[in-house]
Amino acid sequence: MINYLFSQVKKNIGFSATQKEYLLKNVDNSMNITFIASVPDNYERTDEQVNRFHSFFSKIGISFNSINFIDGRKTKEEAKKSVENSDVFFLLGGSPDLQMKFINDYELSDLISNIKIVIGVSAGSMNQGDRVIYKDDFENYILKDYKGLNLTDINIFPHYDIENIECVNEVEEVSNIHPIICLPNESFVYIENGKKEIIGEYYDTLLRDNKLKQK
Repeated sequence: MINYLFSQVKKNIGFSATQKEYLLKNVDNSMNITFIASVPDNYERTDEQVNRFHSFFSKIGISFNSINFIDGRKTKEEAKKSVENSDVFFLLGGSPDLQMKFINDYELSDLISNIKIVIGVSAGSMNQGDRVIYKDDFENYILKDYKGLNLTDINIFPHYDIENIECVNEVEEVSNIHPIICLPNESFVYIENGKKEIIGEYYDTLLRDNKLKQK
């Protein structure tokens, strides 16, 4: 399996030069992709995100053989069929908790674990980990702690900003429960058959070093 854990893909630009370089290593036009919503009942949000990322892939020369999405408009069986027919599975950003509940309700976890390439952005990257802990801005910053997809033992904190005191305080609270890798927006994790690579700056709470580490 190949995993991408993006912190962010810029809305007004699309994939960065480095993100493009990595994606073109193993994603091509012959593949089928399925996107899964993070807010499954917000259909307008799903449509906007799917269309946006479709255009981002097109900009780097990837058009895909077929493009599918999963949200509340799809039945459980339709969702399972989409996952089974996918070469690439894309976990959209938004609410990690709502996305994971939806995956569990639709019984998709085992099917996702058999896909060749899994891509996540923000919430979707968090849910690839074995454990997800964060303060949920969709629910008045309640602390969430639940089991993720367990595709990797790396648990990320996206959009990390060392100058943002609220962000730093949240990281401190979460890391007292479980170690996390904090990724600024430009950074991401690439995993190929279990071999992990962190591209860009990051902060490893296990090291307890407040300076960003450059890989």
